Amino acid sequence: MNKDANVYSAMQKDAPYATYKKVILGKASVKVINPFSENPEEHILEGNPGKNESGCFVDVWSVEGDMFFQKMNELLLKQGVLVSYDRESKPLVTDINEFNVLNDEELYELLKAPFFSLQAALNEMSSEAPVQRMLVIAEQEEISSKRIGHVEARLAELQELSLT
Repeated sequence: MNKDANVYSAMQKDAPYATYKKVILGKASVKVINPFSENPEEHILEGNPGKNESGCFVDVWSVEGDMFFQKMNELLLKQGVLVSYDRESKPLVTDINEFNVLNDEELYELLKAPFFSLQAALNEMSSEAPVQRMLVIAEQEEISSKRIGHVEARLAELQELSLT
């Protein structure tokens, strides 16, 4: 496999050669090599490193990219603004709400779950799309009117929030 194929394979598996984390609360500008064009680029790292937000991390996809990163960001590394990070032992926190990306089967299972589980899941949903899909599933599967009423109420809340 050639170098490009190795890099693309690592990207598909979400297995970077190295990952670095910004450990300060402010923003940090880092220089990296774009793995596609192989041109230098500047990235702004931001977010709360204490919460492992994804904006605090930068991935390097090859040995050459890592050498470039270390050379161009030497001061930040020496000052401790950037540190090497092990993704396997500490997963990243993404800003994706897991309740907003449930598939239809999972939504159906929630509709059949105990009422308080359904209510808790509805309260966690922050997008109209999964609630709308849940409503359609509930109507198709002839779920109780009480449950449908709660799904409709949450949908109305989210629609009201999107208007403001």
